[in-house]
Amino acid sequence: RTAPSFRCCGARAEIPYDPTTHHCCEGFNSVKQGPQREYICNRCGTTAFSRKRTDPHYKCCGANKLPYNPEMQHCCFDELKDGPETEFVCQRCISKTYSRRVSEPSYWCCGLDAYSPTSHTCCAGKLWEGGNQAHVCQTCG
Repeated sequence: RTAPSFRCCGARAEIPYDPTTHHCCEGFNSVKQGPQREYICNRCGTTAFSRKRTDPHYKCCGANKLPYNPEMQHCCFDELKDGPETEFVCQRCISKTYSRRVSEPSYWCCGLDAYSPTSHTCCAGKLWEGGNQAHVCQTCG
């Protein structure tokens, strides 16, 4: 019986590992569980990560280049949100990010808050219960 053929991992190739039980990618500073032949190495910006060969292709999100699975998450500007990419769209109210289902109507913005005009009214930057038909916005002064 022969000893397994070890490989090296780490910035200076200082970490030995057995590729039949573990894997390593360029940029990793540690060895990960799972045989090398079952994993693919990816990179989002300077972030190195691995995924199973059977997993869908990952994408990178925003300026921070966060890796994500588009079948489980979606990227809204620089934020990751739960839910498949094909079912959600993103909106922004000034600097705050919201996501909604594609099937839902667009949100309206009231300052930083997103709202539906069928259930709320925005008046002078404040949200009130009741749709636009139920309230009239009036300011004094």
